[in-house]
Amino acid sequence: SHRCQEISKELARSREEQETATASLSLCEQKLADTKTEQGNCLAQSHERGVEAAAVTALIQTLLKAKEDQEKRAEALKEQIHETRSRLVSLEDLQKNYEGYQEGVRAIMLKRQRESGANGIYGLVAEVIEAPESYEKALTAVLGDRLQYIIVKGQEEGVEAIEYLKREASGRGSFIPLQLSRKQHRPLPLGEAEVIAPLLEVISVKEGYGEVAEYLLSDVVVVRDLRAGLSLWNRNGFYSTLVTPDGEVIDPMGTVSGGSDAALEGNFLSQRRHIRELKTRLAELNAKLQIEDREVEKLKRELERAETAKSSLGTEMHRLELDRVRLEHERLIANRDSERFGQTVQALLQEQNDLVSALERGTQEVDECRAAIEARTQDKSERENILGQ
Repeated sequence: SHRCQEISKELARSREEQETATASLSLCEQKLADTKTEQGNCLAQSHERGVEAAAVTALIQTLLKAKEDQEKRAEALKEQIHETRSRLVSLEDLQKNYEGYQEGVRAIMLKRQRESGANGIYGLVAEVIEAPESYEKALTAVLGDRLQYIIVKGQEEGVEAIEYLKREASGRGSFIPLQLSRKQHRPLPLGEAEVIAPLLEVISVKEGYGEVAEYLLSDVVVVRDLRAGLSLWNRNGFYSTLVTPDGEVIDPMGTVSGGSDAALEGNFLSQRRHIRELKTRLAELNAKLQIEDREVEKLKRELERAETAKSSLGTEMHRLELDRVRLEHERLIANRDSERFGQTVQALLQEQNDLVSALERGTQEVDECRAAIEARTQDKSERENILGQ
């Protein structure tokens, strides 16, 4: 009986330890399951970040190529701007120094520049009258040397300028007063088939110099070509000056002038037109350069953002890798603990089976002893009864 009590105590202890070990085993198995889930999430996130990093790297390469191309375009524009500006400066220097003009004209205009005042000298006819390129030759041919006429306030200023040229022995010049006696106007042959338009209608004149232009060109009519002009002159004997877009001229007397275009090219009017065109071109190029520069800056900002994103992704991937290593370590520990607690539970179950068997054997032995005692007691009683009779 005492032995059975000891076995029962051992069995109770074993069962208590088994409950504790089973609870610990459950916790380990739950920890193992949670760790595997976290590992899966970690691997999935690492894959996603890897895909994102590859996309950002590809984007950076694309942006770098775009930035390089954009910078090349900007550089090409800068070269064009430099070339255009150089040509413009050269032409403006020629214009400022009145290169190619008659000696007297150049002397008067440079004197005007030095004295920083008009002094009744307003400028040249070539500086106040412009024509579209298609009529430039016509205007040049009609005006000829009159393009170099110096516009002055009045005849007195013209006389003073002539006296200066005499004193300095600086050539000759022609001076046209700003205010002129009006010419007698006669009707122009505008209704004739050969006529394109009066020359005054196809040119532009600087404000304030309309009378000068009218004096010089009011009788000039543009005709289709030389044959058409001659036909018109021969038919009606018009007193007008007829000029073709190519610069052939028929004066009121019927004198015909013309020939190679070379003499009309590179003239004062075309030089001024080239300056205007170069200024316009320069403004356009500068505007384009501003756009290209803004695009370069935009690409730089996009590159910075992409690089920042790549760096952030790198940091995130590094963190995920550390988490993966940590989780793998935790999984190994949980797996080891699970195996250990599993073995403990199995050992305790085996121990309980052994104790139960031992307890059953002890109980059986006790029962057998009790039965033997009872049998002996009964036998003794029976003997005592017999002896008592």
